[in-house]
Amino acid sequence: MTKFTFRGLDDLLASIRGLPQALAAGTQPTVTKTAERMANALRNELPIRAEQGSPRRKAPGGLRRGVKVKVFDDTRVAKAEVVNTAPHAHLIEYGWTAKGKANRKVEGRYTVSRMAPQFRRQMLSELVPLVDEICQREIE
Repeated sequence: MTKFTFRGLDDLLASIRGLPQALAAGTQPTVTKTAERMANALRNELPIRAEQGSPRRKAPGGLRRGVKVKVFDDTRVAKAEVVNTAPHAHLIEYGWTAKGKANRKVEGRYTVSRMAPQFRRQMLSELVPLVDEICQREIE
């Protein structure tokens, strides 16, 4: 570990002034890559068709096609979100209750809830050494 010597607060502030932007720029590719991997894994896990006999069902595969990665253009943060733009995605994830004559409960699949921690751990294991490297480079 390298030791740094600072002579006063101005010296310290000058050395870390560009650190947030450098960290965001340096870690954004890893964050985006992890989000893309999760989106691909999520597409493989989601069902292609909801119910076979549904008269209002559109073309199959809408749930899988709805999985997108949203990357934010902010120089201060590294951020990417995996979203599903299908209007019924929340029903598949969390389930629903049909009221009336059928009065049945359909359990959710919790696909995103199960996958997210695994990909978050992978991302953090890749980011920790990267953040150390960027900090060392920027502060020197």
